Amino acid sequence: MSNRIKNCINFLLCNLALRFMPTAIGVAVIKRMPWFDLRLAWNNERLDFIYRKDLSEKQKIKRVHLYYGFTPKGFGIAWACGMESAFRLAALMDLSVEIKSKLDKWLIYEYDFLSKNIEWNSRNNHLLVCLVVAHAYNKKNNNDDFFYCYLKQEIQKQFNPDGSSFEGAAGYHLLTFSALLWLKKQNHVSEDMFDGFNFLAAMQLSKLIMEPKSWALIGDNDSSILGDKNSFFSEIKDYNLREGSYYYPDFSVVFKKGKDYVFGLWGAAFERLGHAGHKHDDWGAVTFAFDGDPLLVDVGVYTYSWDRGLSRSRLVHNVVSVPDLAFIDYEANFRGKSDFRSVTTLDGNSGKICVLKNSIEIISRKVFWKEAEIKAHDAVYGYGYGYLTWVVNACAWDVEVIGKQIGLVFISKRTGKKIKMNFFGEVFFLDLSECYWHPEYGKKLGAKRIFLKFKNEFSWSLDF
Repeated sequence: MSNRIKNCINFLLCNLALRFMPTAIGVAVIKRMPWFDLRLAWNNERLDFIYRKDLSEKQKIKRVHLYYGFTPKGFGIAWACGMESAFRLAALMDLSVEIKSKLDKWLIYEYDFLSKNIEWNSRNNHLLVCLVVAHAYNKKNNNDDFFYCYLKQEIQKQFNPDGSSFEGAAGYHLLTFSALLWLKKQNHVSEDMFDGFNFLAAMQLSKLIMEPKSWALIGDNDSSILGDKNSFFSEIKDYNLREGSYYYPDFSVVFKKGKDYVFGLWGAAFERLGHAGHKHDDWGAVTFAFDGDPLLVDVGVYTYSWDRGLSRSRLVHNVVSVPDLAFIDYEANFRGKSDFRSVTTLDGNSGKICVLKNSIEIISRKVFWKEAEIKAHDAVYGYGYGYLTWVVNACAWDVEVIGKQIGLVFISKRTGKKIKMNFFGEVFFLDLSECYWHPEYGKKLGAKRIFLKFKNEFSWSLDF
């Protein structure tokens, strides 16, 4: 069944059939049917039509009236949480002054729900988005701002000193950073709201994440942006980023941006997260894109409702693994714990990640880069042998295996460019199979998964 058909069925059931069912019951029904996706259903309720250029002001006004006429509070999945209300209120606030004057009752209607349903207990992106929109609404309407101090504190909690999101997932960095960019564009926002926030580093990280034309995001991929998504993406795209090395110690990632490529070495500052959050078991993963086309990709997340365990595991990330060992123990859908820790460092023209348990090193991956070559050395300690996994974007690149011991060749389907992966050391080629990767939430593209086995230590390089 195609994605389009699945999404259509999801919409018919979740957004239409359950529209006048009490919210708690409707959400419970969807959660007990794992083939349906509540996240996709919520996305359909966010008033995205407000940002469409092909609709006139009259058409937008009619659609807003129609939406709320068929979306009574307490019924349907639209009122399941404060964050979803915040997305809608932000969209309404982005309308012109003239249109808002004709829709004022719906702004009040939405703010009334949001202000009473701030997601205080979430302590993650849900809370930040709620506070951002509630604060901005109060400022624009000259109301007493109860949320000011809480928002300022939450920005300091949820953004690391290096400007990255504390949730350890690239998609959620983009979401929370988009919320702050949206807030900066609102009038009358307090000048000291962003004191201590490393805006420049946050912008640079966003640019590095989005530099390729399409890139599955490390960790959970929500694909949500507060406000006008196209405007946000354009602002990031227009930001100029120099070539060089970039290091985010709190997010635990090292980037090398060259003339034609972006390479990432991803760790896991797990002690900073407090719980697994939206982080995957991808410690030591690498990503690589050449000439805007992702080559070595992170699989991302297709859905929160099924196949979630596989998409979070080390089996589908570009990592070094050891037999029967997972670094994150997921206790529930979004929670997890770990007895391991990782250390990621940048040293001149190299980056390194070590995974340790009780201060004993288990895995290390060190990467060196030059202008047209990236070379890596992988090692496992105490297990005798390790596994290497590669996930290749099959929509943009073909893969050829050169013997069983020599290497791989990646061939661009767009330009014919060849990039060689050389192997140095004894390696056992185990498998080349079909799989998928997900550059956007709910989107599935073809991929190739390569599985290798090596003894103790092994080196490889990318020659381009």
